[in-house]
Amino acid sequence: MMFYKKLILVYLFSPLLFNTSAFAEQSEKQSQTSDKNAGSLKHEIKYRSGFSDDKTGSGSQSSVAKQLYLDDIFVPEHLRFPGFDKKIQPYYEWKRDVRKKYDLELGTDYTSLFQTASDSLTSNDTAGGGVFRLYGRWIALNKDKNNSGSLVFKIENSHRYGSLISPDELGQEVGYLGSTGLLYSDFKLVLNDFNWLQQFNDDRAELVFGRLDLNDYMDVVDYANPWTTFQNSNILENHSIALPDTGFGLNLANWLSQQWYLKVGAIDANGSLDDLAFFEHGSEFFSYAEIGWSPSSAVIDLKGIHLTLWHADQRVAEGVPEGEGVAIGGGWSFDKEWVVFGRAGQSTGAASLMRRTLTAGVSHIWKAYFDVFGLAINYSEPTDQLLRNQTTLETFLKVKITQNIAVTPSFQLLINPALNPQEDIIGVAGLRLRLAL
Repeated sequence: MMFYKKLILVYLFSPLLFNTSAFAEQSEKQSQTSDKNAGSLKHEIKYRSGFSDDKTGSGSQSSVAKQLYLDDIFVPEHLRFPGFDKKIQPYYEWKRDVRKKYDLELGTDYTSLFQTASDSLTSNDTAGGGVFRLYGRWIALNKDKNNSGSLVFKIENSHRYGSLISPDELGQEVGYLGSTGLLYSDFKLVLNDFNWLQQFNDDRAELVFGRLDLNDYMDVVDYANPWTTFQNSNILENHSIALPDTGFGLNLANWLSQQWYLKVGAIDANGSLDDLAFFEHGSEFFSYAEIGWSPSSAVIDLKGIHLTLWHADQRVAEGVPEGEGVAIGGGWSFDKEWVVFGRAGQSTGAASLMRRTLTAGVSHIWKAYFDVFGLAINYSEPTDQLLRNQTTLETFLKVKITQNIAVTPSFQLLINPALNPQEDIIGVAGLRLRLAL
């Protein structure tokens, strides 16, 4: 009940935030400047298949709509091998034609990840696997207009290579509480997304309902994309939040002013990526409410901060108690090259993996070829207080060979891994290759 009282307080006091005249005047000036900057950036960007960012919604970088947009961006003057990219342009023209004729946007990628650890509790210290994804959206209502409606889908096949374990399992082998290769598992074929995304209120609000990954919509900080940035789950996610896997639920987002937005959502607390069961254990929910601020809705991906309250019902059949907590996160871009970001969370109960967690980091984008460097550190205190607190450091360098191919060497330091009392420091070297079409 305490959680729902907090939700009521958020709704009651949020109008006071939006009516502070001095702050509103300053924010409006910032908004106008940001809109001009965003406009100039849009003027430079080309879209190979016509997938612009106008209707991508409030999801994270790894949500279907945002991923389609990000993979379609190119700047002809900033390509290492323009001849190669020119040769495959007919494929993008075909996708543009499909969008024009059938209102269908399509994307696909294949990502490989190899990792090796300096030590292990078992004989398994090397992991390798890949993920093939086919994703898209059918814009069934109001294409290229306000208040559009889309059917969103994403199919994945994750697999390990030969006798190697999957990267998602390597953390367990070395005694680490978390994953060193989030989502690089061995689930084979799964349906990750199948939902309806409806925008309304002149695109200031949206409703997503169906089978979805709520992590794509809540506590969004845009440094987090397991396909293009970091790989460690404690850095990519806030493990003080007892967020379930993909399941059936809904998410509602609405801009309350030019700078403030509100999100609420709920999902099956027993959701599972590899199981399509629909509330198999009854009405056990994970729910949240979030309030956030950005200088302008046009730059929410570059600058913003948010506060999230969440609650997880008791999962009777699974023997998982009730839990709730609070999280804060945000990021800030400087000259569209440097980005600083952070996350923090505190939970009560035993529903989440961590009772307290803190992440901070920085990334840099080279405008010449859009290569990306990232560095982040996470400190976590497990919910099981018999385990020691662990610290994680990860760094990577994503190099774009062509518009479609990126190679990412990475390195992780696992300090005081919670499940391995024998080792204080374990290193994990990784190499990721992604082909996106």
